[in-house]
Amino acid sequence: PHISKIPTKPNRAQDDVVYTVNVTDTNGCASSKNYEIDIKPMPETNVAMAANCPSDPTNITVTDKNSMNNVTYTWYEYDDSKTDHKGDPLGTGNKLEKEIADTTRFVVTASSEFGCEKDTTITATVHPLPTLSFSGETVICEGESTTLTISATWPTGVQGGTASYFWQEIDATNSKAQVTVSPKDTTTYHIKVETGNNCMMDTFIRVNVKPRPIVTINDMRDGNDRICEGEPFEMNAAVNNLTGTYNYVWKDYDSKVITNGATYATNNTGTYVIENDNKKLKLSMTENIERTYWAIATEAGGTGKQCADSTKFTLTPLTKPEVKIANVAPVCENTEADIEVSNAQNSYEYVWDNGKTGPRITETIVPNVDNWFKVTCINPANGCQSKDAIQASTKPYPAIALYDSTNALLASKDITICKDATLKVTAGVTNANGASVTYDWGKENDLSFTQASATLQTTVSDAYNYIVTAAMKAC
Repeated sequence: PHISKIPTKPNRAQDDVVYTVNVTDTNGCASSKNYEIDIKPMPETNVAMAANCPSDPTNITVTDKNSMNNVTYTWYEYDDSKTDHKGDPLGTGNKLEKEIADTTRFVVTASSEFGCEKDTTITATVHPLPTLSFSGETVICEGESTTLTISATWPTGVQGGTASYFWQEIDATNSKAQVTVSPKDTTTYHIKVETGNNCMMDTFIRVNVKPRPIVTINDMRDGNDRICEGEPFEMNAAVNNLTGTYNYVWKDYDSKVITNGATYATNNTGTYVIENDNKKLKLSMTENIERTYWAIATEAGGTGKQCADSTKFTLTPLTKPEVKIANVAPVCENTEADIEVSNAQNSYEYVWDNGKTGPRITETIVPNVDNWFKVTCINPANGCQSKDAIQASTKPYPAIALYDSTNALLASKDITICKDATLKVTAGVTNANGASVTYDWGKENDLSFTQASATLQTTVSDAYNYIVTAAMKAC
């Protein structure tokens, strides 16, 4: 027997097909029979899903295109190594919900109530997310600002990716790729990022705020002092609010860095001295000009952000009073002399080293001592003072020697002669050293007797005391 006719494929899956079988034997006898085949429809899967963001679960819904009832669905991981690509089972039902990070394929098997099955491969698309990066200083010193910029780098192959940036602590409603912040303390900023595919991302950036050192000069911030011109002055810089090591730099009134031994002031009459690891600056004010100096302290050692601070110190030199002691002419030994300030001012105070006050003092000048007299002149208006000193000198008294008529030195001042004889005695000064000397002889208790010469020559009728006065350099 043989089939005489092969039916054509039905137009619709649900159509029945009738096959006719014609049988003819060797004797030429023939018969035929019709066979009806009931063809059940194959399930056709319709897929509904949307592209997802990585942070959202993937939702895939499947239905039968022809609204066939009683269709069941079984889900599988996609396995490229298998012929039917069915990997690990994921469950059943017409919905699949699964979190995926990247575009992923699944296999779903649709089974009808008639036992017909059909596999469908589904590709779930995940929108790619960019890689976020920041630029700008993330370590700043107290009181500083920093500009932070966020940018997105899209994976290779992504064209025209866009993103909006919302800084939650700054402006949560307007997109900004760049912001300038001035946090008082260490702060973490939260940025919500929305891509052009409406995917959301969260990222954070931390700005560390380092405390700023506070430098002082002589324990003052932006201090000043009034000093008298020409007097030495020390400025000591220090950071007291923080521990650690700091490098110190001094700058002068022209903003030039001061080095040890450098000259200062326009007349170059002094030098700077820097000591104690640059913390101390020593100088003398030789000009009557206000000067401002700066101390800068910078955090020492380590890497990264180093915080610094500066402060200024203004020196105002005050004018000193002028004082001059007038020259003192030599005086005779153990006599008084006036010591006097020649340029005295009524508004000034004068204090002598012996404790006396006033612009003039009278002192006994004693031989064989230094006879130095020092005065301090004080201006009460500003407290400045000046000093001067002078040395007084003495003139010696004449040393008188007596000689007889033969010019022999008399060994004694007691002379014995005959009554009514002539007395001749000559006076001389042994320490005259060429100076002019005048002599004057007189008689005790007899003011009428006088001889103005070096030699006394007179007739002696009784015992008398004769007195000779020698005058040399007014002594």
